[in-house]
Amino acid sequence: DMDVADINSMADLTEAYTFLKSSKEYSTVLIDSLSELGEMSLTEAKDRTKDGRQAYMMMADDIAGMIRGFNDLPVTVIMIAQEERVAAESIGQVDYLYAPSIPGKSFMAKIPYKLDFVFCLRTRINPEGNVERSFQTGPNGDYLAKARTQRLETFESANWKEIFKKLG
Repeated sequence: DMDVADINSMADLTEAYTFLKSSKEYSTVLIDSLSELGEMSLTEAKDRTKDGRQAYMMMADDIAGMIRGFNDLPVTVIMIAQEERVAAESIGQVDYLYAPSIPGKSFMAKIPYKLDFVFCLRTRINPEGNVERSFQTGPNGDYLAKARTQRLETFESANWKEIFKKLG
């Protein structure tokens, strides 16, 4: 059982943040999805300016501020993002082809540096023919992932309870 806030505008997101900042009843907040919030912010920015470049800068400022604000809350914050196939050099990397998706290639390149953890949900078919899901938590292959801790293996069970237990 979980509480849900419907976020249909950046004003809704600000209202949710303000509520969480003064609330003591939550220990974990999940944002689904950072990619959609980026698109929503960009749409709102395009309504405020005719200059497309300015709209992308406004979106980047909005989302960077949102990430900083939520990361400063005294709770665990999980932000989910869609993944995008990218030209590795366009996000400042030389060996990744998949990264979290958010509007603006230069801003997309900065997102991993603003977060303590960037996991990629990976799936594979095991030898018995069953689907197994795991979080990739560090560099391996074509997927951007990182963890600012040595407590996690490169691939961990896709189970938040187990992740939190390992992180202590």
